[in-house]
Amino acid sequence: MARRISRQSQEVKFLKVWWIRALLGCVFVAICYGAASWAIDTASMFAYAATIFFAAWAIVQFKHSVQLIFSR
Repeated sequence: MARRISRQSQEVKFLKVWWIRALLGCVFVAICYGAASWAIDTASMFAYAATIFFAAWAIVQFKHSVQLIFSR
């Protein structure tokens, strides 16, 4: 029986680079800032939820970035 070759998609390969994860974290921080500004202006619960979501996702991206730096 032939062995299957494991092929990773281009996106998976990009997400294993630490600086791309850090860049994604910065992008999510910027989106979080915009959502927080929108939440303050409109007092919308959806905007507050979006702020919390993007802040949490930025923290996750920064955490993965640090893990990739120290895993080398």
